[in-house]
Amino acid sequence: MSGDASKELELTEETLTKDAKNYHAWDHRQWVLTQYKMWDRELEYIDELLRKDLRNNSAWNHRYFVIDSTTGWSRGTVEKELDYAAAYISKAPNNESSWNYATGII
Repeated sequence: MSGDASKELELTEETLTKDAKNYHAWDHRQWVLTQYKMWDRELEYIDELLRKDLRNNSAWNHRYFVIDSTTGWSRGTVEKELDYAAAYISKAPNNESSWNYATGII
């Protein structure tokens, strides 16, 4: 790929706006992030998606991927992420996505 890799992230954002669970778009986005180390705004992007649809399991999985690929799972990170998941669990207690995320990081 030549040129500005941020264009690839824009492309996946456009695709995910139309279909937030498009596995190909998520896979490509993760490849771009990994190859070009473009992690700076990614957690904020995931926050936007989860505010729109807190049941978006793909966004929850991506959040795990981003943290696993960047900061890792220190005790402080786990506590922060459990608080994050708990806030979403309180909004929709029957939502499996946030529960699965919380369970996965313990």
